[in-house]
Amino acid sequence: MDGVKRLNTIDLFSGCGGFSRGFLDPRLKGLFHIRIAIDLWKPTKIVYEHNLIADPETEKFLCADITQLKPVQTEKEVIVYHVVDDERKLDVFTMLETPIKKLQEQFECVPVARFEGRCDVLIGSPPCQNFSVANNTKDEEQGMELVRVYMHWVKTLQPKWWIMENVRGVQDWVKREFPNTPKIALLLATNYGVPQNRERCFAGKYILPEITHYKSKTKTRQRTLFGDESLKPYRTVKDAIGDLIPHVETMYLTDQRGYDPKANSPYFKGDQPSRTITSVGLRIVDPKSLPQNLRATNSAQDTIKRRLSGKFGQQNYEIDLNQPSRTITGMHGDSPIIRVKNQVCFDNMKDFNFEQANREIKQDKPAPTITSKYRCSGKLKVGEDDECEGIYRRLTVRECARLQSFPDDFVFPDEKMSLSAQYTLVGNAVAMIQSFALARAIARHELKEPIEMITIDDIKNVFVISRSKTKKKPSKKKKGLDAWM
Repeated sequence: MDGVKRLNTIDLFSGCGGFSRGFLDPRLKGLFHIRIAIDLWKPTKIVYEHNLIADPETEKFLCADITQLKPVQTEKEVIVYHVVDDERKLDVFTMLETPIKKLQEQFECVPVARFEGRCDVLIGSPPCQNFSVANNTKDEEQGMELVRVYMHWVKTLQPKWWIMENVRGVQDWVKREFPNTPKIALLLATNYGVPQNRERCFAGKYILPEITHYKSKTKTRQRTLFGDESLKPYRTVKDAIGDLIPHVETMYLTDQRGYDPKANSPYFKGDQPSRTITSVGLRIVDPKSLPQNLRATNSAQDTIKRRLSGKFGQQNYEIDLNQPSRTITGMHGDSPIIRVKNQVCFDNMKDFNFEQANREIKQDKPAPTITSKYRCSGKLKVGEDDECEGIYRRLTVRECARLQSFPDDFVFPDEKMSLSAQYTLVGNAVAMIQSFALARAIARHELKEPIEMITIDDIKNVFVISRSKTKKKPSKKKKGLDAWM
């Protein structure tokens, strides 16, 4: 990176950090330096700081209401102020348009983050559920406030590059309300190697990343800035989680909290290896040797079967391990459910098929979109024998994270948040590999050199990012503004 300065980056509505993680990948040689990340929900701060904050002196996560924050770009630095307006005398856009000096005459304006230089890159995913296909309320203006806030930050900071991610329904609204937006495109995550049919709108000033994977078997190469590159077939559910399924199901079969109808089966304790299930020849599994976040969810069979009736959730359709998943969303209770093999099925195991709810898709396709609703309908078919009906379970947080292309070393601290919160964080995130594809396109332009693309194989059972942690002395419980930092 000789002669190339690092790009100061801000991530608005960062969530747990899927967008940021793609820009921080080591393959990009440290080009992007994320100085500030902002989100309102406390679990996002826990996960983001645990995984992505390397130097607390130069990198800040603000757990704050962005409608009370005002960005200011001076000649020398970027400053983010908290405008203390408890009585809400100003609406957010009046506050954003008013010069900081005038605001300081009427309100307490506290600088909560700052860094030298300019904001070079602005990324973010403002919530906009009224355009989601899962929302029946189609009032286009309702809930667009945060998108407008994001666009105001673009106007104020004037970054060299900026990317706003959102659901596909926002595309026409952005074209109409912000017609000068340089680029607005719908990008399908499967075209970049994410094992999930996740289509999102990306608006901003950025370089459209060249696809690396393609559905058709006839198109195998494309011409790029650095010559011809081979196109690979879509990645599938099996590619992403096929190695986890046997381990997870071994643990499920030995944990009798609603999974195996046999009352005398061995019982699995989470901090110990499971006992060998001699009738099916399964080996002992040490949970500590597996990726984190494989904890079993509460899968009451009668509840799941009601959901499989098609009256609950959105995901009632069939897929198999040779397909990408459907979109993983951030809606509580909608993560895929699969069918666990019972002991007879282990002896007579045939092909695997996932069945989730309401429609059937063909083989050799990416999985449907994964949502963060961890009670969504879906099941795993095991062979055609009636004895192999099996029992149901939901995908674990780690399995959903794999389908979102998070690396295994990206952890959702189990002891600090609910399981429901973990599913929501995963489903609301930008798919990491797709984020990397966007960052890679900018980096190839800035660095003027080819950069290897991440694959789903790179994120499994490896630790592809090493963020040194700065040890901090224990401190007293923070209050007020300090609690944001």
